[in-house]
Amino acid sequence: MGLYVRINFLGAGTIVKYLKYFLLNNYFKLMDMKLKQRTGFFYGVIVMSFILIIASCNKMNSTYYDFIKNGERTYAGKADSLKAFAGKNRLQLTWLLIADPSIKKCKIFWQEGGVPDSMEIVVNRTSGIDTINAIVNNLDEGTYTFSVYTYDKNGNRSVESNTIGTVFGPVYQSSLFNRLVKNISLSSNPVINWSGPGKNAVGTDLDFTKNDGELVHTYTASNNDHTTLPDYKSSSPIIFRTKFLPTPNAIDTFYSDWDTLSLDVAVINEQELDKSKFVEHYLPGDANVYGGNCCGYDVTGAFDYDNTSYFHTIQDGDRGHTVMPGMTFTFDMKESAKLSRFKLWQRSDNNLVYRNGNVKKFEVYGSNEMPNASGSMAGWTKLNSFELIKPSGLGYGQTNAEDIQNAKDGHEFIFDLQKGTIPVRYIRFKILTTWNPDFEFFYMNEMSFWGEVQ
Repeated sequence: MGLYVRINFLGAGTIVKYLKYFLLNNYFKLMDMKLKQRTGFFYGVIVMSFILIIASCNKMNSTYYDFIKNGERTYAGKADSLKAFAGKNRLQLTWLLIADPSIKKCKIFWQEGGVPDSMEIVVNRTSGIDTINAIVNNLDEGTYTFSVYTYDKNGNRSVESNTIGTVFGPVYQSSLFNRLVKNISLSSNPVINWSGPGKNAVGTDLDFTKNDGELVHTYTASNNDHTTLPDYKSSSPIIFRTKFLPTPNAIDTFYSDWDTLSLDVAVINEQELDKSKFVEHYLPGDANVYGGNCCGYDVTGAFDYDNTSYFHTIQDGDRGHTVMPGMTFTFDMKESAKLSRFKLWQRSDNNLVYRNGNVKKFEVYGSNEMPNASGSMAGWTKLNSFELIKPSGLGYGQTNAEDIQNAKDGHEFIFDLQKGTIPVRYIRFKILTTWNPDFEFFYMNEMSFWGEVQ
C-alpha cells in the first residue's frame, strides 16, 4: 500500500508544481482582477486541481489493477536469465532460480503450427542459485517463442519469462557442403591444402589408409589450412566431411555428406632442389635486369642463398620487354624434376615487405623441352596461379609482427598435382601485380624449390 501512496503523492506533487508555476507567472494579471473575480478564479483552480489529482491517482492505480483485480495475490519467484540454444529438431532452454526457495516446478509453453504445447519440469531447490536445463524435443525447423513460469509449493505462479529460439533441421542440412581442397602437395607424406572454411564450419573429419593397411582418422579444425597424411598408401581413397555449428552455442553438430578424394598420381619422393645449378634462360619479351648501382642482379640473385642480394627488373617499359600485367622471366634448373612446392622470400630491406615492387600475384609455367626461341607461351604448361597473402590483412604500407615473421620465414606455394604431374626443366614466371600496382618493375629476394628429380 505504501508503494501506491508514494506513487500517487508524486503524481499530485507534479500537478501542484505546475499549479504553483502558473500562479507565480500570472500574479500581476490576477491582481488586476476585482476581488469577486479573483475569488471565483481561485475556487475554480482549487476544484480543477482536486479533479486532476484524483484522475492521476486513478491512472497510477490502473497500472497495478491486473495484479490485484482478484484481490491481493502472492507470486512465485520468476525464471531469471532465460536463454535458448539451437539444436537439430530440438532446443535447449536454461534459466536461473535465484530468490524463491519454495519453487517446486516450472512449466514451458510454446506453439507449433498454431497448436499450443507445454512441458513441466520438477524442481528440487537448493540453498543457493539453481540452474535449470530443459530439452524440448521433436520440434519442426523454425523459430519459436517460449514462455516459462515457476510455481511454488502453494501453487502460486510467477510472472512470465520469455525468449525466442531457433530450431534447425533438413533445410539447413541441405545447405551444407564440404570444405574445398585448394591443392595437394605430393610426397611420401602428402599435404592437403584447404580453401577457406565455409560459414559456421568448425572442422573436417578425414580418413585415409597407410602403407601397412591401417585406416587412420584425422580431424582438422577450421582455423587450420592443411592436413598431412603420413605414410599415405599411394592411390588409395581419402574420404572427408565437414562439421558445422549453426550458431556458436548450438547443442548439436551438423555434418555435410562424405566426399571421396582420390590422388590420381603416384606419391613423389620430395627433396629440395639444388638451386646453385639454376641459370637464367632469357627469352624475347622477358623482363630486363635493372642496371643501376643499387642492385644490378639478374634472376640468379634469387638463387644464390644470399638474403642481402635480390633479383630486380628494369624500371620502365620502353626497352622492348613486357610490362605489368604479364611481365615474364625464365630460368633453366639444369635437371628435370616433378615439382611439389616452392618458397619465395620478399625483398625486405628498407622496410619494403608487402610494398612497392615485391610481387603479389603471379603464374608459374613449366616445360621439359627447350622453350620456343620466339618467346611465345606455346609449349608451356601452367603449373598454378599464386597470390602472396599478408596474414594481418592490414592496408597497404601497414604491417604487424605476424606479417614481418611470415615474410622472414618465406611464403610457401604448392603446385597443383592432384590431377597428375609432369617433369619440367624450364620454369617461366608471369608477374601479374606487385604490391604497388603502379610499379612497372618487380623484385624478390630468394626462391627455393622442392620436388623429385627425374
